[in-house]
Amino acid sequence: MIEYRGNTAAFSDKLISIGKLSKNSLQIDAPSASRRHAVIVNMGNEVWLHDLHSTVGSWVDGIRVIGKQPLMGVHDVKIGHASLRVWSRDDLIT
Repeated sequence: MIEYRGNTAAFSDKLISIGKLSKNSLQIDAPSASRRHAVIVNMGNEVWLHDLHSTVGSWVDGIRVIGKQPLMGVHDVKIGHASLRVWSRDDLIT
């Protein structure tokens, strides 16, 4: 599940694309977001955030993502300067 600007969406796709383009799974309209900024890879029991060499960067819990970062549990994620909250399982508490 991903919360962005007060809206929460559940995703079950293996690849969740995030960025400015409307074709992304989650469209981010922040000026600091790239067209294809990052992807969340959701395979098996593993969930990873991959930064796609964005200009401003991606952050998990205040730490810049270089390449990829595991997402297990609940995390505060920044895509550029846009704030998200990501749950790797929908039964976790906030």
